[in-house]
Amino acid sequence: TLQMTRPPPAKGISTTIDQAVLHLEPSESTTEASLAVAVRTTTGGTHAITLPEGARITGVTVNGNPQPSPDAAALRIPLSPGRSAIEVTHDSKEGRRHEA
Repeated sequence: TLQMTRPPPAKGISTTIDQAVLHLEPSESTTEASLAVAVRTTTGGTHAITLPEGARITGVTVNGNPQPSPDAAALRIPLSPGRSAIEVTHDSKEGRRHEA
């Protein structure tokens, strides 16, 4: 007989990113991007996400709830203890590059 038990959680503050998916849609003049992140945290707090230089934030949600979209390239996302689903959409003025 095999018996399995889950070990107790580690003590202290921890934040774990379970999954991150970046989807890019380049066009001739811009690139639209969507970043989806699944996060677990023991105490909540904020999580920083830095976007590429020149990116313009078009939307931020945490667990499906819209968040304020700052005009800065570094986001500070508020997290509650437990699991959170973050989605950040942004675009940039870089589109497809053509070789001459």
